[in-house]
Amino acid sequence: MQTLSTAHDTETFFRGLRRRNDGRSNAFGRDLMKIQDFIDRHFWNYDPNDPYVNYPSDTTTFEHLGRFGLTTITSVPGVDGLTKS
Repeated sequence: MQTLSTAHDTETFFRGLRRRNDGRSNAFGRDLMKIQDFIDRHFWNYDPNDPYVNYPSDTTTFEHLGRFGLTTITSVPGVDGLTKS
């Protein structure tokens, strides 16, 4: 009986410790998100719920990365001369 009581007390202690630690982490994360939302809304004029900003896209990740790479490579000086024949 003593072993079960000790195991229960140990589990209860660590469960409470995890809950307190998770609560602190979650509260800190919520605070950071609120600060980020404030900066986005008031400095960058960005609203994550605006459908005109976050419209659904049909491009895949591969196509998006391909377009980004193509734009980046063609903007390097000297590469434009190689593509002209």
